[in-house]
Amino acid sequence: MVNEFHIAKTVDECRLVEELSQGVPSAFEFVIREYGGYLLNVARRYIQDVDDAQDVVQESYLQLFKNVSTFRGESSLKSWLHRITVNNALMKIRKDLKMNTVSSDIQIDVDDFDENGKRLENTQAVSMSADEVYSNAEL
Repeated sequence: MVNEFHIAKTVDECRLVEELSQGVPSAFEFVIREYGGYLLNVARRYIQDVDDAQDVVQESYLQLFKNVSTFRGESSLKSWLHRITVNNALMKIRKDLKMNTVSSDIQIDVDDFDENGKRLENTQAVSMSADEVYSNAEL
């Protein structure tokens, strides 16, 4: 038996993506209202500062709006936004590490995290802040 809710949700999402592609303002507003809190929580898993996490989410929206035509529909729009947000958060961390001239032996790999943004158990977590790593490197 076909799940009618799933079909309705898929049809609605297809219409939403189509409206986003056409630049319909209410579609953009819907995405921001529907996914804003969720995406901020995703960003906060990586970025402690609320303002920086909000910047990550804003950049994710910009990427969505610029690249919505590349959305293939192989996953849900929410999953796609989740991945964009995780990638932006990791890029922000890398950028901040480089700006602090931290030792290059610290690497953050997207594969170290699952699809929900949680660090996988088999990966080594960095236990020091960037400032601590930088201070230790100077010794």
